[in-house]
Amino acid sequence: PIIKMNAGRYAVDLTVGASNGLSAVQWIKDRVNEFVAMRPLILVLKKLLKTHHLDDASTGGCGGYLLVSLVVSHLRQSGEPGRSANPNLGALLLGFLRRFGYDFDYARMAVAAGRPSGVIRGKDLVVGPGAFGRRPMILAEDPQETGRNITGAAYRFKEVRALFRAAAEAMSAEGELTFLREMASPAPASSRGPQAPPSSQPSGGVGARGGPSWLRDKRSFSLKRPREEGASVEARAPNKKGKSPPNKKGKPPPKTTKSQKKANNKANKNPATWTPQKARVMADKARIAAGGKSNKGVKKSPRIAAKKKSRGGWATE
Repeated sequence: PIIKMNAGRYAVDLTVGASNGLSAVQWIKDRVNEFVAMRPLILVLKKLLKTHHLDDASTGGCGGYLLVSLVVSHLRQSGEPGRSANPNLGALLLGFLRRFGYDFDYARMAVAAGRPSGVIRGKDLVVGPGAFGRRPMILAEDPQETGRNITGAAYRFKEVRALFRAAAEAMSAEGELTFLREMASPAPASSRGPQAPPSSQPSGGVGARGGPSWLRDKRSFSLKRPREEGASVEARAPNKKGKSPPNKKGKPPPKTTKSQKKANNKANKNPATWTPQKARVMADKARIAAGGKSNKGVKKSPRIAAKKKSRGGWATE
């Protein structure tokens, strides 16, 4: 368990029942010295998560230890760019957002910041039920304890992944860093301990149904140009039997007069106006009317001997 408290202007988390707290601090310091890009990436991502109230593990968000594991895993998987002494921070940040917003296989893989590869198979972790009896969406191995999962309380990580997707698309479209403040929802209500997610509705802002506003309105993630103000798609009423749908101006097509119908019937009876397909159909009808047999459905093959009397098809030699 974690005890949260405020010490002046600092927020303090006290871990109870864990013996690897000091070693975890030293491990983080060692990774900061190993990866030059780690510190700025974590600060930017913390700001992004805090803007959308997804930085607190007690409310199901992405806590600091999990975020450090994600960044270290990403830098390990990035190879040489992640270890560069003069890294391209913009490319690494966009790669992080795309990796954990789109590419990462949450169903089969787990984050493993303590391993050289940065990832392991999810089945190699000992995963118990989460805070509310569910398997966490994301799995991450504790760098200090092999095989132990540290994401049991991150039940809102689906919203975190959606935020990473939105930030990646906005950054790709605008070419600069953005925290998407216009899509941020109100902070969740404070409570003692983790907040249980509603049974029928995902967690979200005040008066919201289906999660935060930026998560509900999927259209805000699209890079396509929005419709002009006032433009809309008019819903068509179901057509009554025997009536054609209206044209673009809202007026029905002109009715066919009797003289036009007679002209059409006369043209249908004139062989000179027939298409090759219609000519074959009319010849087949004339043959049947004269007592002959239709060639429709006959397979032209020398192996065909006779037609079965039953509905079984054709018999071959």
